[in-house]
Amino acid sequence: MEVERAQNAVLSNSGSFINKLYRKLYIATALSFFLRTSVQFIGSFLAGNLLGPTALGTVGLLMPFSFIYIALGAFYEIGCTTLCSKYIGEHDFDSAKKAVTVAFVSNALICALLAVLGLFFMDDILHALNIPAEIFVEARTYATIYLALGFFVSTVSIGCGLFQFDGYGNALKMITGITPLCALMVIYVLIQYAGFGVSAVAAGICAGYALSAVIMLYMFAAKTKVLGFI
Repeated sequence: MEVERAQNAVLSNSGSFINKLYRKLYIATALSFFLRTSVQFIGSFLAGNLLGPTALGTVGLLMPFSFIYIALGAFYEIGCTTLCSKYIGEHDFDSAKKAVTVAFVSNALICALLAVLGLFFMDDILHALNIPAEIFVEARTYATIYLALGFFVSTVSIGCGLFQFDGYGNALKMITGITPLCALMVIYVLIQYAGFGVSAVAAGICAGYALSAVIMLYMFAAKTKVLGFI
């Protein structure tokens, strides 16, 4: 009965199915996903225009490294948000906090394991991807940066799910908006003034996610009472 009453309250919030709450959550989620995926476009655009077609091809070949962490983050994002919704609906706030902690900690451990395995088998992986010999060293640097800092990519994904659930729509937009902007600036500076090759793309993308992750974790610690874990 209570579930049905809650559903009716949500659906009647604005007199239509697409109510205020729905629009708030949908817009924040859609914008977040768009901004996060735009980072890859920015990296490819700058690589192609500043370094040439070979660099652009290298970025494309090394896309699996980024997708691994995006997929890992999405896995935790969906699972943790679902669990928190369940626990908070049951007023079990301790279990909700525990779910958040487990998500972030286990994500960090898995990312560390991926980094160790990836670095150990790095040359084999790059040979399997048919990376040309003339860009092999640069590609190895690119992949190493991603393996070392990919933790931030998945961390931001987890946080975006939790902020969406907790109603921090504006905070979510701000955080995910920083990621591509920071990536754009870092990539451009590294290529134009520091002489970096295609590895600048990985460094810029990870730097953007790192800044977003730091801000997100700070907001969890400072503002979020229900889901606070620090």
